[in-house]
Amino acid sequence: MVKTEQILIEHHLSSEELLKRIKSLEKDTRVLQRLYFVKYRYEDVTVEEAANFAEISKSIAYFQNLWHIFKTYSISMSRAME
Repeated sequence: MVKTEQILIEHHLSSEELLKRIKSLEKDTRVLQRLYFVKYRYEDVTVEEAANFAEISKSIAYFQNLWHIFKTYSISMSRAME
C-alpha cells in the first residue's frame, strides 16, 4: 500500500479573491499576446506568421486592421483639433 503525504496549505486569500486574480492575469495574457502580434507586424512579419509567433488564431490576428484604422483615425482627429 502506498502512503500519500498530506501537505497543508495556508490560505492567504479567499477563494473568490484568488479566482478574481486568476481571471485578471488571464486577461493580461491575452492583451500581451496581441501586443506581441502588433510588434511582429511592425517588423513586417506577415499576419499569418505573426499570429503563429504570438500564439493567437488568424481570426483574432485580423484585429490588427482595426488597430491600424483606430490609430490612423485618432492621429488624424488629434491633428484636426490643433
